[in-house]
Amino acid sequence: MNDSDPNPMMKLKIPSTVYPPREDTHLLINCIPSPTGDRRRALEIGSGTGVVSIEMANLGWDVTAIDVNPMAVAATSINSKLNLDMEICVIEGSFDEIPQLKSGAFDLIVWNLPYLDVPVNRPELEAMEESSMIDVGIGGWSSELRLHLEQNNAMLSPGGLVMLLYRVLPESPSRPYDWLKSGWSVRRIESKQLGDETLSVYAHWLPWGGSQPLRVQEIGSTMEFKFPNLRKSERVFSNYQTNGRGRKGRRWVTDPKGVTGTWSVPTPTDLNPGLVQLSIGVMVSRALGMKMKWPNDIVDKEFRKCGGVLTILDSNNRLKIGVGVNKHPQPASGIETGGWYDYDQSLETEDATKLIDAAVSSCIEHHELIGDFLDGFFMEDIWSSLSSILSLGVQVRFEGLISRVVGVSRTGELIVSTKGDVHAVSNVDSIQWLFPHVP
Repeated sequence: MNDSDPNPMMKLKIPSTVYPPREDTHLLINCIPSPTGDRRRALEIGSGTGVVSIEMANLGWDVTAIDVNPMAVAATSINSKLNLDMEICVIEGSFDEIPQLKSGAFDLIVWNLPYLDVPVNRPELEAMEESSMIDVGIGGWSSELRLHLEQNNAMLSPGGLVMLLYRVLPESPSRPYDWLKSGWSVRRIESKQLGDETLSVYAHWLPWGGSQPLRVQEIGSTMEFKFPNLRKSERVFSNYQTNGRGRKGRRWVTDPKGVTGTWSVPTPTDLNPGLVQLSIGVMVSRALGMKMKWPNDIVDKEFRKCGGVLTILDSNNRLKIGVGVNKHPQPASGIETGGWYDYDQSLETEDATKLIDAAVSSCIEHHELIGDFLDGFFMEDIWSSLSSILSLGVQVRFEGLISRVVGVSRTGELIVSTKGDVHAVSNVDSIQWLFPHVP
């Protein structure tokens, strides 16, 4: 074990078989929140040298650290003694084989996920190094953790947070949006490019603290539902709408087998409804494997409208978000519609409801450890989503002229270029989308 001091504020001993602190380590450390209220129990998976656990303890977390590498366990234990007034609880083993973790009720779980590729040329890493540094399998270690938490729900406290560092480019087996498809909220916290790689820290949690939504059998429109508690965020789903609302008060024909819901949340002072509408459209379409068309349409792979998102500020200064998505195509005047069942017959209505609820939560839920959504990252996601449609040959006509979409404003306007002139478009009726023929 050699003495090393990569961080001038710490004295560290780093064995040769333990991953030393690098840029990714510090990226994760900078994202870790401080404990709040009664939320003080934290678990670090793959503690390595113990640097992340030490920084968490310095923030006030009651830390448990685990690692499959016995040398990393020793390093975490020794380095915590060198740098802290207290000793961190360090356990050798994986998260799925340590019995006491199953009922740990951790408020925060942190992991710098293994993301190295499997070595092509020999010699290989030693077994312990390989198990702690290489991401393997379908869905990677991220999915293994998610499945374990779902099977052992006492491991994470109600409202608890999972914070993971991923390699997103080039893509690893571990993918953050796999959590969304399983009904977990997903929010990007920070990203950094290191050479040819992009690393991102994402937070995951069960939407709305795991609480169940309100449900009604039939209603004119869920946007008209009178929520009983205006002091907290609530959502309601209806089995059937008799007078569903679309953009500009237009009627939306509701699929009784589809998903229809409204969310009501306190409005942060700097929240822009247009940007929220786009963000939710991106997340909902991503969860369902669909695409988003500006400003609020959810479309399928053949560009048929399957649903939409509507946002308004009500008289109580609360933001109301309505989402409706078809399972099967519905009659609509002058519009060709579709539904998710046309290409995903395994997705049942209840599962689709969970996905959409998680997508909305990812954008607008205030989590006490990480706060509100970060519009900078959602701007990137919005443009990425629109670009994926434009790359398929989709064009727009603005004021009778073929125009080029060049961006989205921070207030949700579509930025188009026509003969060198740039326009910020807020009136959706002034834009005509031209879709290529889909065989």
